[in-house]
Amino acid sequence: MNENFLKELAAKKPTPGGGGVAALLGAISSALGCMVCNFTIGKKKYAKYDEENQRLLNILNKNMVKFEELIELDAKAFEPLSKAYKLPSENDEEKKKKEEIIEPLLINSAMVPLKVMRLCGQTLEIISKLLNQSSVLVLSDVGVAASCCKSCIDSAALNVFINTKLLKNKQKREEIEKETHEIVRKYSNISEDIYGKVKINLCEE
Repeated sequence: MNENFLKELAAKKPTPGGGGVAALLGAISSALGCMVCNFTIGKKKYAKYDEENQRLLNILNKNMVKFEELIELDAKAFEPLSKAYKLPSENDEEKKKKEEIIEPLLINSAMVPLKVMRLCGQTLEIISKLLNQSSVLVLSDVGVAASCCKSCIDSAALNVFINTKLLKNKQKREEIEKETHEIVRKYSNISEDIYGKVKINLCEE
């Protein structure tokens, strides 16, 4: 991820955009999960979880890198699509040619945020495990990580839909959107459950 990401995001440029932000949220949730593991591993009270937490830490570190790669991939996927939108469409022949060029580019642009959603689902499942096997000192960070995961998935879903809505291939559109809706439903419940449990724990007298 470019260190000037926020400046580039604020600029009048097509990329980075919402898709990159979704992937960034996934990277942040993974990084927070890593922090939770690092603060817990080695503490006597949680020694029985050390081996498992180390395994989860290794996965989260890899996921963080994958999310960063997806930030770049999202921008690269949109670039040719952005150019294709500018192709002439003055007559039927040009319109047909433009549609033939745009269709696979739309699918490719939709698949990147879908990959972000899949990866974030895996990350959230790890965060869910950490809820019950990490130091109470970083309990709030578990909740924040879960919240970031939910935002990541919701945001990525919108970036799927903005591409699939223009697809001519109805079957492909339905296939991609079906998985997208399923991921949103499944992981919204998990993230809200984690957040709720953390909040209750922190607000107890």
